[in-house]
Amino acid sequence: MGTIYLIRHGQASFDSADYDNLSELGQLQAAQLGAWFKARKIRLHGFFSGSMNRHLQTAQAFASTYGVFQEPIQHAGLNEYDHEAILQALIGQYDDPDAFEQQVMQNADPRKAFQQIFEKAISRWVSGEHDTDYPESWRTFKTRVMSGLGSVTAQAMQLKHGSGSANVAVFTSGGPITAVAQNLLQLPDTNAFNLNWMITNCSVSKLLFGQRGISLASFNEQAHFEGEISGVLAEQANGLEAFAAKPNGLISYR
Repeated sequence: MGTIYLIRHGQASFDSADYDNLSELGQLQAAQLGAWFKARKIRLHGFFSGSMNRHLQTAQAFASTYGVFQEPIQHAGLNEYDHEAILQALIGQYDDPDAFEQQVMQNADPRKAFQQIFEKAISRWVSGEHDTDYPESWRTFKTRVMSGLGSVTAQAMQLKHGSGSANVAVFTSGGPITAVAQNLLQLPDTNAFNLNWMITNCSVSKLLFGQRGISLASFNEQAHFEGEISGVLAEQANGLEAFAAKPNGLISYR
């Protein structure tokens, strides 16, 4: 059987004008993962990704320490859902959306307040009761993702290494990983995002594929962030507030 390593992108730039770029910590997370793959002599025969900046940047930072780089084959089907559209569909239901957003930002813990609102917005989207409010419904999103995964699997089947099957890395986002896990575990929509909130940046979810189909072998692996790091990566981490908050200072969720 072949192996697909689904890799969530490194931490994105949540507090900047353009979320779709890795933060310093995100770059370090991806580099640490590449070093971990290299140390364990995990041979990859192909690289795939969504087409978003954070996917491609994660692949590049990963390759910088893994030691092998192929330009990832991009599949837009592996892109994240439009979180801004999902949020705006909820906020637009309030009488004064601008005042509502200002109230959230003035909260004593704006990140926590935002997360609560975002979870509510996601629940509304997933419910399927307001599909016309969104450019892409949850059902359509799931279909897109599974189609993208199908394309990756078909291409990976052609990358057989000798008599064995191929191992490939897929750099994507938490939403697509959630959709894949939900599909393979046959979970109801109402439970799907219980998985999503747990997926850490640069975590690995492993799929096995072959003639009999695809199965989920592991979910949200993060052993590569356990303990301390050393050498060049440790030097790069100097001054990063998020890393200084040990233990497991490389773990993040955005």
